[in-house]
Amino acid sequence: MEGNARTWFTPTQKAELWERWWSGQCVADIAQALERRNKSGVYRTLALNGGIAPAPRRRARVALRGDEREEISRGIAAGRSMRHIDLRTARQMRHQGQHCEERTGTDCRHRLDPRAAGRCR
Repeated sequence: MEGNARTWFTPTQKAELWERWWSGQCVADIAQALERRNKSGVYRTLALNGGIAPAPRRRARVALRGDEREEISRGIAAGRSMRHIDLRTARQMRHQGQHCEERTGTDCRHRLDPRAAGRCR
């Protein structure tokens, strides 16, 4: 008995799918060009998006980049203050406080203001 595991389209295949769709090819021809057994996967991809290619995904400008998240994590692990980490990453402390909270499960804003240390613990 043969399994029916779904094979997803790779990003290159999706780009080719949309290019062929916009050039006017029918679903069956696109499926054949992408070496698919049937056209249902192609049809489903087109139908989910209403026949319009989705915009490419982009991260928000305020989202931390990978290297910034790494620097913050290393700073927290080393016990550095948030101000010190802020100087190294050149980021607003608000974002770092959010990352610190995500990583440790605690509110790390007390590191920003020593007077707030008693209120946060």
